Amino acid sequence: MLLAGVMMVASLAHHLFSLWDRKATWISLVFLLFVPLMTWMLSILFPCFESLFQEVEHKQRSTFIISAVILAAVASGWLYRAPASYQTLTLTPQVLSSQQVKLVEIKIGGDVFSVHEEALNGGWVEKEGALIAIPASQPIQKTFLASANSTIEVLFNATPQGGKIRISAGGAEKEFDLAADGPQQKLFTLHSQYRNIPNWLFLPFLVISDLFTFFTLFLALFLLQEKGQQRLGQDRDEKFLSKRASLTILLSLTVALHLLNALSVPLILDSDSTHYLQGAVHWVQYGNLEGFSRFSGPGATFLFAPVIYLFGRNPWGMKIFLHLVAIACVLLSYRLGWQLSKKRWVAFSVGLITMLLPDLYYYANFVMSDLLNIFFVLLFTSLLLDAMQEQRFYRMVLPLLVAALATLLRSENVLLLVIAVLFLAIRIVTKSPKPDSEQSGSRSTRNTPHSLRSLLLALLIALIPILWWSGMNLRMNGYFGLRSSVGTVLYDGWVYYSEASGISIRDENSPAVQQIDRWVSEYPAAITDSSGVATGGEIYPSLIKAGFSSQEAFQLLQQAALDSISSHKQAIPAILKLKLRDAFKPEISHTGTFPLAGEEWQASQAYTEYFDPVVVSIPPFIHLQRAFFDLFNQHLAGVYRAVVLLCLAAMFFSLYRKPTLTWFLVVLITATRIFISNFISLAMWRYTIAGVVLLVVCGVVSLAAVGYGLKALLVRPVTEA
Repeated sequence: MLLAGVMMVASLAHHLFSLWDRKATWISLVFLLFVPLMTWMLSILFPCFESLFQEVEHKQRSTFIISAVILAAVASGWLYRAPASYQTLTLTPQVLSSQQVKLVEIKIGGDVFSVHEEALNGGWVEKEGALIAIPASQPIQKTFLASANSTIEVLFNATPQGGKIRISAGGAEKEFDLAADGPQQKLFTLHSQYRNIPNWLFLPFLVISDLFTFFTLFLALFLLQEKGQQRLGQDRDEKFLSKRASLTILLSLTVALHLLNALSVPLILDSDSTHYLQGAVHWVQYGNLEGFSRFSGPGATFLFAPVIYLFGRNPWGMKIFLHLVAIACVLLSYRLGWQLSKKRWVAFSVGLITMLLPDLYYYANFVMSDLLNIFFVLLFTSLLLDAMQEQRFYRMVLPLLVAALATLLRSENVLLLVIAVLFLAIRIVTKSPKPDSEQSGSRSTRNTPHSLRSLLLALLIALIPILWWSGMNLRMNGYFGLRSSVGTVLYDGWVYYSEASGISIRDENSPAVQQIDRWVSEYPAAITDSSGVATGGEIYPSLIKAGFSSQEAFQLLQQAALDSISSHKQAIPAILKLKLRDAFKPEISHTGTFPLAGEEWQASQAYTEYFDPVVVSIPPFIHLQRAFFDLFNQHLAGVYRAVVLLCLAAMFFSLYRKPTLTWFLVVLITATRIFISNFISLAMWRYTIAGVVLLVVCGVVSLAAVGYGLKALLVRPVTEA
C-alpha cells in the first residue's frame, strides 16, 4: 500500500503541479506530507472498492480491467512529459603541442546549443566555422535546462592531428579519440539525466507510476459508474421540484437571458450568411427555388423564408425566430436528461447548464445554420429514444423525418438517418419478449416482421424530401444529389487547412493541382486569409472564369484534395492532431454590440443587402454584454474548453453504461456530430457545437451516476456497522 501511495503521489504531483521540475526541498516536502496521507486513503478505500469489484459480474470485470489497461496506456503516452533539470556540459580537450580538437556543432534535443562565447573566453580559436582547441585552451563548461533523456549530440572534425576530448554531461563522462587517417566527421551522443539519477531507473519509475495511477483511476471510475447507475435507477423516491415547476423556472430564466442578449447584440451576418438568405428572398419574391445556393443545403433557406415573408427587411423577425429556437434547445436538453436518467434533478441540471452555454446566445443572433442544426440533432435524438422504447410506426417515422430535414440542412446529417434505421432494426430484432406467458412471447415474435415492415415504410417516407431535393438539383443544376460543393469542403478541410497551418500537403505532381495553379495564375483568387493560402471558395471563381462549369470546378477541387491526401499520407496524423486541437477551442468571433450614446455602428454589406439597420440602445444591457465578452475571451473560454473535454471523456465512459444499446446510440450520435465535420472540413469550434449539448447531457448523467456510486461507497461502512 505504501508503494502504491508513492507511485500515485509521484504521478499526480508531476502532472498537476510539475513536481519534478521544482527544487529538491519541495519534492521532499510533498512526499513527506502526501505519501502517508495517500497511503492512509488507499488503505480505507481499497476494501470498499474491492467489495464493489466483487459485486460486478465476471464478464464485466474483464471488460473493466482490459479497458482500464488500454486507457491507462493511452493516457500515459498522451500525457507523458519527461521532467527537466539543469545539466552541465563540460568539454575538456586533451591535446599535445602538435594536436588540436575541432568542434563543429552541439545539439541538445535537436536544437543547436551555442558555446561560442565560452569557447573564445577559454582560449579556443574560431576558424572555418569550427571552434579549435589548442594546447593552451581551457575546458568549455555551460549549464542548460533539459528534459530527462534528451539527446546531447556533439560533432567534431577528426584529422590526423586530432587529439582527445573528454565529454561530461548528465552524470556521465566519456573520452573520445579524434585522430583519424583522413579528414572526417565524428558524432558523439550522450543522454541527459534527471539530477544525475540513471535514466534506466528514473524513467521506468515515472512510466510505471503513471500506468498504475491511471489504471487505478479508470478502474475506480468504472466501478463507481456501475454501482451508481444501479442506485440511480433504484432511487425512485425523489424529493425535487416537479416537472412543471422545473420547466417553469428554466423557461423563465432562459427567456430573461435571451431577452437581455437580444436587446444588446445586433443581428450578425457574414459572407456565409448570404448562402442561406439568397434562396429565401428569391423564393418569397418569385415563388420558385432557382435562387437557392449551391454551397449550402436548402433546409435553413426553407425555415428562413417564412420569416422573410412575414417581417421583410426588419431584422427583429429573424432575431426572434433564432432566439426561440435557442430556447427550444434548452427544453429539449431537459427532456433528454429526463429520458436518460429518469431523475428530475438531473434533467433540471442538464437544462440549467444548457441555458448557460454561450454558443446558444451567440448563434441566436447569427444568421447561419448552426443553431438550427443543434435543434434538429436534439429533437432527433429525443424522438429516437422514444422510438427505441416503443417501436410503433408513428414513433419510428418521426425521428426519421427529422433526420431527413436535418439532412436538407447539412448533408452530413444523412448519417443520422443511417444510425436511426440501424439501431431501430437492432432493437426490433433483439427485443426480448415479455416473460408473462408463452403466448406473449409468440405474439412478440410475430410482431417482429410487422415492426420491420413499419420501419421500412417509415424510411421510404423519410427519403421523400431527400429524393425530391436531389431531383430538383438534377433539374436546376445538372446533378442528382444534395450538394455539389463537396469538393470545396474537402479542399478547405485538408489542402487549405494544412497549408495555412504550416504543413505542406499539396501534390504538385497532381494534374488537378497543376490545372488549379495554371488558372489561378491567370485569374488570381481574392485571398483574404493572412496566411496567403487560397480557400476552395476563393479558387472557385477563378475556375469559373476559366470556362469550367460549377460541377467541373467542384470535381477538380475534390480531385486535387484527394491527390494531395494520398501523396502525403505520412502527414495525416499531424493534421488530425491539429484538427483535434482547433476543434475544441471555444471562440466568439463577433463581439459587437448595439452602440452606446456617441458611438457609431456600421452594418456589414451583407446585413444592408437583406435587412434595414435597426439600433436599440439600452446601456445597462450593453455594458453587461460587453463585460461578458471580455470575461469570456480572457478567462471563460479556457474553463469552457476544460468542461467540454471532461464531458467528452464522460461521453466515452458512457459506452460502459446500461442500457448498452441506448448509450451506444447517444455516444454515436454525439461523436459523429462533433468529429465528422471537423475531420472532413475545416476544424473549428463552429462544427463542434453541434454535439456540445449532447456532451452536456452525457457529462451530467455520468456525474450523477458517479455521485451515486460515491454515496454507496462511503455510506456502506456506516450502514453495515
